[in-house]
Amino acid sequence: MAEEVKKTRTRKSAAVKTEEVAEAVQTAEAPAEETDEVALLKAQIEAMKEEMAKQMESFKEAMTAAQKPQVVQVTASTEQVHFLWQAPVADDNVQDFGPGGMYGRIIGKTGEFFVPKNDLSRILDNITRMCLDRRWLIVVDGLSEDEREALGVNYNEGELLDRKAFAKMIELGDKILEIFPALCEGHKEMVAKRFYEGWMEKNPHIHRDTVAELNRMAKDAGMKNNAFSAIIEGMNAEQV
Repeated sequence: MAEEVKKTRTRKSAAVKTEEVAEAVQTAEAPAEETDEVALLKAQIEAMKEEMAKQMESFKEAMTAAQKPQVVQVTASTEQVHFLWQAPVADDNVQDFGPGGMYGRIIGKTGEFFVPKNDLSRILDNITRMCLDRRWLIVVDGLSEDEREALGVNYNEGELLDRKAFAKMIELGDKILEIFPALCEGHKEMVAKRFYEGWMEKNPHIHRDTVAELNRMAKDAGMKNNAFSAIIEGMNAEQV
């Protein structure tokens, strides 16, 4: 009898232990409940991810906008200043006007651009002022007489090469002799430089008599950079 009671107690004890083990396994397998700190940390991480995604999108949009050419919107009522570029520079020379060339980017010897009058100060840096003084950059239209006077661009009659003369000054032949005396110093130097380059390139339109007369005019005008003399000296050396 005692033996049976002992066996019964043993079976009950084993059953209790089995239930305890099962509960322990279930507890181990169940995910731990989130604390308030963990939940807050996860929320902060998600917020940071969203903010980084927004910043990346804004960065992409900014890069795309930066790659697009800048366009200046000018209404019909906006007063504009018309500029003409005629300079003795290389054909691949690049000249910008305004920040990043927003008002004009000219490659080579000739070109033109327009600037809203209210924005004129944005292109008047030291280089632009030098080009205006040398008459490489010409104000065609858009300024009053007083404004031209203030900027030093109130030109005299005949002091500037027109577009045709600038483009074909060597091909003009003796007609250049009629134009040359009235030209400003900057445009006299342009003619001299173009004739010297043409002579070096063996341009058939350059004749000794024309160069000799231009040389005389240049000396009478007191030109500082008189390339005509160099051409005459070179022609004399070729005849020896």
